[in-house]
Order: sequence, then C-alpha cells, then structure tokens
Amino acid sequence: MPAPWCIYYGDGSVFEGIPFDAPGHNVQVIADRTGEATKLVRGKDFYVWINGSWMGMDWTGVVTSYYNLPGPQKVLCGATMPDSDAYWNLCKRAVNGQ
Repeated sequence: MPAPWCIYYGDGSVFEGIPFDAPGHNVQVIADRTGEATKLVRGKDFYVWINGSWMGMDWTGVVTSYYNLPGPQKVLCGATMPDSDAYWNLCKRAVNGQ
C-alpha cells in the first residue's frame, strides 16, 4: 500500500516520511492518496501542511493566513523545472505511485 502522500522533487527524488522532516526546496508535485483517487497538488510557489494534508499556496497566503494559524507548521518551496518533459514524467510517476 503506498503512503497516503508523496512529495516529488525536481532532482527525481521522492519523500514519504514525516511531514516536518520533508526537504524544503525544489518541490514539483505532491501526490495525495487519502481519497479514492490520487489528487496532485502542483504548480504552486509554496506547499503547506495543514489539517493532515498538503495544500498549495502563494506567498501572500503563507504570510497573511498560514503563519497566523496555531500549532506546528511546515512550508515547502516549489521551483520551476526548465524541462517540461521531466516535469510531466514526475506527474505520471506521482499518479502511478512510483
């Protein structure tokens, strides 16, 4: 059984551990497998851990909303990949659980 969510990075690596231990830079796509179908969280500048799942957010949202919430917080930074084929291959891996 795959992890409930996986983070895919621009260098091809994947993280499936404790959210607060996730590397913070070069996030490309997060596969959320908590529902019946895999949902991809992608194309955002930042990704935040909130209420037990990852959500994409822009800088204004991080500063004005997320940082004002109580409790532990984790913010990951997205990055643009210059090779669109490599990006879409990561998305395919995320959907297929690879």
